[in-house]
Amino acid sequence: MRVSIIAIGSRGDVEPHLALAIGLKEAGHEVTVCTHPEFESFVKSRSIGYRALSVEVKPILEGNSGHKWVEEGQNPARTLYEMVQFAKPLVNDLMRECLDCARDSEAIIYSTLAAIAGSTAAEYLKIPGISSHLQPPTRMQPLLGGPTRNREAFVGLLEWLVVVMSENIIWSQLKSPLKRWRLELGLKPNVNPFLTSGLDPSGRPSLYAYSQSVVPRPFDWPDYVHQTGYWFLPPETSWTPPIELEEFLGAGPPPVFISFGSMTSSDPKGITETIIEALTSVGCRGIIGAGWAGLGAEKLPKDIICIGAVPYGWLFPKMAAVVHHGGAGTTSTVMRAGVPSVVIPCLLDQFFWAKRVVAMGLGPKPVQRKNLNAKHLADSIREAITTPNYLENAKRIGKQLAFEDGVGKAVVEINRYLDAKSI
Repeated sequence: MRVSIIAIGSRGDVEPHLALAIGLKEAGHEVTVCTHPEFESFVKSRSIGYRALSVEVKPILEGNSGHKWVEEGQNPARTLYEMVQFAKPLVNDLMRECLDCARDSEAIIYSTLAAIAGSTAAEYLKIPGISSHLQPPTRMQPLLGGPTRNREAFVGLLEWLVVVMSENIIWSQLKSPLKRWRLELGLKPNVNPFLTSGLDPSGRPSLYAYSQSVVPRPFDWPDYVHQTGYWFLPPETSWTPPIELEEFLGAGPPPVFISFGSMTSSDPKGITETIIEALTSVGCRGIIGAGWAGLGAEKLPKDIICIGAVPYGWLFPKMAAVVHHGGAGTTSTVMRAGVPSVVIPCLLDQFFWAKRVVAMGLGPKPVQRKNLNAKHLADSIREAITTPNYLENAKRIGKQLAFEDGVGKAVVEINRYLDAKSI
């Protein structure tokens, strides 16, 4: 069957969907991944079909507003509202391109940020549609609708209300352009495709690509919502690490890796200096990942190097700890590697994953990006690499995740749904 996967976001969003594409191809499907041009070679390197989406996330995060969202830690509702304002003019292009991607397909899978366009395309083309998500929309709500005396349950209720509020913010801004599109396509105009409590209003399947060992399945999800486990990319057998990196790894004890991934910076030089000062204070070796922030310096201490993109699945097991932004993809890869985390969250679901790291005993309390300085970073790194429980817990969860087959489970559920729709 011809299947299109629409994946919008950073590499941490695209890579799990590429892993799913590989699994579907191995199951006999003809798969095309529709995503941003910067990931074209990445997708094609795994012999998966590619189609371009002109809508891009990176230029937005590289602008002044993107820097503000990442660095200032303003009110989340305000940040979300501003993000939607940036996205609003892009809706027409996104709708058109997602529809074009799906036209020759017999089924479509769409990531969270493509939910509006993907679900509309599936409905219009009358083909099976499946939503895919790398983070949970809610917490379990055992006391929802009743008095809450337990603090954790109360916090869970507040988080659920925040989810509903966030969806309302998004929907209030995007319903007008979506309504116009749906009317042009001859569809009912007032359909909200968002997934409050993880439920697609249309009843289409939803895939949640994270482990129940990390986030338990909510008790109230119906059978058509599937929590499959993480979608990890299989190793690239033809890839070889840079000589400088191999030599550095072999020249001393495991270093600490530090990168903010897709999170940009208005002052990459200043952030790099903060990292160098922190690593020097702790007295440990370090690897700085340049990421979208463009971290790095012409001259670095002999115990610190800077690298570009490398497979995290290969690198992280060789680290003493990983300092990262808490993106869903990076967090899961650190967990699977079995090493402690230091999370410096900036946006959206990163704060959720930072909380999970602490709750699971995998690392110290997070440091917010706006509060980042050399002392805070050094203290967190020192705690991460000298607290035995963090490493023990990390190794335990790493072993659990190593035995899970999230892609395989997702493929089974996708095939079951597609077989039922073809009858």
